[in-house]
This record gives sequence, structure tokens and C-alpha cells, in this order.
Amino acid sequence: MGTFLFLLIISLSVFFWLKKRYDEKELENYIVDRNRKDKEFDDLLKRSGLEFDGEGFKIPEETDVVTPPKIDKFFKCTEYEKDDEIEPNTWYRLKGWKYPDYYLLRKSKGWSSDWKLFMPLEEEIVGVKSEDRQKNFLLLGDLPDFKFSLEREPDNAFDKNAIKVMGSATVDGEIVKKHLGYIEKDASVYLSGETDLEVGSASLLLPYEGKRFSLRLQILIRSQAYKKRILKEASANKNDGH
Repeated sequence: MGTFLFLLIISLSVFFWLKKRYDEKELENYIVDRNRKDKEFDDLLKRSGLEFDGEGFKIPEETDVVTPPKIDKFFKCTEYEKDDEIEPNTWYRLKGWKYPDYYLLRKSKGWSSDWKLFMPLEEEIVGVKSEDRQKNFLLLGDLPDFKFSLEREPDNAFDKNAIKVMGSATVDGEIVKKHLGYIEKDASVYLSGETDLEVGSASLLLPYEGKRFSLRLQILIRSQAYKKRILKEASANKNDGH
């Protein structure tokens, strides 16, 4: 009994020592990653000529700038004339638009007949200012291969139907995926029965001078034609099995 108790005490001591080392390493990695992201964000601000106070972007008082800086100095975006051909899968705006901080992202060729719009209007993404989500978007959003995706989060404590909006792009040769926000709760209820979700077009409003950060997405769901075809194929396969 004494030997067993001794070994148990030793085992527990080793366990808690290893756990402490693991937690310290995790904290160290977090700090390194956080410092890296903060430096990247600071570099981004320096290039843009803006200041960020946690709520939005502001033009420094000591400058003579009275309008937002050029778009390409802050967020990579192409400005087109009305009749220009728009390059697919890039953020763009048209000259003469009222808001200089409003952008659109269009799919290259729309979408196939396997998909349809969930709603005609874009859905506003919620929770975009929580944690580091706004920073995550600004660091990934204008990279060449940036892509939106939707992921369910069934273990969400506040919404069992929660759908996360994710953004991914290649950074230093590796695919980086970050959480950007959530589909609004009422919409996620209606989407709870859909097995596949995709993102169509998107629009963005950057928070210059007190304007709030806004991200909106077109959500795509499977079309009736696709569902009928899958059911027909499943039925045919079942019959072939007999």
C-alpha cells in the first residue's frame, strides 16, 4: 500500500509538472503568434496612413487628409469605370460610388444549377468585431486566393444551429483559415436543414471615421434539381444492389 501511494504521488507530480510545462508552452506560442499578428496589423496601418482604436479606423488628426486614403494603400481593391470588364474574384468598386470605403466581391461565373440563393439579399455577418475577427479579415481578405466558407458549430452554447463564417488564404506558403463571424441567428435556424452551404458574392464596408465595419454575404444552398438528382441516383444504386 505504501509503495502504491508513493508511486501515485510521483505519477501525479510528474503529470502536473508536464501539464504546467505544456500550459507555459501554449502561452508562449500564443504570445508569439499574437505579437506576430499585432506587428502585421501595425505594418498594415503604417501603409494605409490610418489609426485603429479598436472600434474602427480613423484618419490621424495631425495629417491634412480630409478623405479616406487611396483604396490601394489600405485594402487591395480595383476601381473600375462603369463599362469596364470586372476581373473575377477580386474586391472592386466603381468610380463615382458615394461611399469610398464600400467594396464588392463577385464570383467569376456565378454558380452552377446545383446551387440557388438562400435569400435574394445578402446576409449581414454578426460578431465581426469580437476577439480578433476584424483583424483576421483585414490581414487575409485582400490576398489573391482569399475565400469565404461556412462551418456549422453544433457545440455552440448560445445557438445549436450556429454557422461560423470562415476566411482562408495562403500566407507564407501555407493555407491560413480564420474565424470571421457568424450567420445571423434567425437565418441559421432556417438553414439548419441544409446539408451543404456555399458563399456567393460579398460586400464590405470598412469603418472609416466612425462608420461601422460591415460584412455581408450571399448564401447558397442546394437547388431542388440537385436534390432530385441525388435522390434518383441513390434510388438507382439501391436497386442495383438488389
